[in-house]
Amino acid sequence: MTANNDATEALQWTITLMQGELERSVLSTQLLDTSSAAVRSTLTTHDVLDGFMFASKHLITALETSDWLDRMLVLAGLALFVVVVIFILKQCLVDRSLRIAFW
Repeated sequence: MTANNDATEALQWTITLMQGELERSVLSTQLLDTSSAAVRSTLTTHDVLDGFMFASKHLITALETSDWLDRMLVLAGLALFVVVVIFILKQCLVDRSLRIAFW
């Protein structure tokens, strides 16, 4: 009878240990599911931010090109203005003085 009681107690102890392991396994599975969801969310966020970075890179490149072109146009306009002012001064001062001197 003692052997039966010992075997029963051992089996009950084994069942208790197995239930504890099962609970830990369930908790581990839930933790793994939560972690997997977090990783998927992080991956999605990374993909979105990667797209924004790609678009931003192209936008910045386009703005730099536009800035360079704008500077060249301003310098060309300034050069044209200076040429026109010099031409007007030549017409008023130099040509008029030569007409008066050789008339």
